[in-house]
Amino acid sequence: MKISGIVIASGEGKRIGRIKQLLPWKNSTILGNIIDTLKDTNLDKIYIVLGHEKEKILENIKPHLTENFEVIFNKNYKKGMLTSIQEAMKKISDDYFGFIIFLGDQPFIKKETVERFVERIKAKDYPIIVSCYKGERGHPTFISLEFKEKILSMDPEKGALRDIIYDARNRNLVFDFETDDNDVIKDIDTYEDYLREKEAHNA
Repeated sequence: MKISGIVIASGEGKRIGRIKQLLPWKNSTILGNIIDTLKDTNLDKIYIVLGHEKEKILENIKPHLTENFEVIFNKNYKKGMLTSIQEAMKKISDDYFGFIIFLGDQPFIKKETVERFVERIKAKDYPIIVSCYKGERGHPTFISLEFKEKILSMDPEKGALRDIIYDARNRNLVFDFETDDNDVIKDIDTYEDYLREKEAHNA
């Protein structure tokens, strides 16, 4: 079974006031650390979606990339995260079971968390699986390719992926994957978030 990953790293980071993806994290940057973590997992292909400051970010992450990564430029990134997911989905071939969405501002994502998540996906009993901590949903999130046409047809100015996940009609299709990793419900929106998480993770 083939599973791909999509890292959404296209946003402007307006609330943080700087290029969030390139903020220092451990011996790398926020995005560099995510890539280094994912390259050691059992995902078959990983798409990095860039938008804002794409050239500067690409130059920075190049040393981290291996052959199973592909960088995509999303020219419509200002219209929201759905556009980045759509751009990556166009690249995923039909022999894949589905894809996992990772946020480009979760540098604390753990290899062990991803691998447990992938193992749960391989049970093939739910087309949507969402990481949770104490009942709160977060990321990574898995979506089966059976939703490909539906997602590609969505208008990013009127809808979002959460419209599918939280649709009452899909309730029996969604599995909340409970984990003891509270980092799945965290991300970095502000500079204060960054400083707090950097200290908490000794990064």
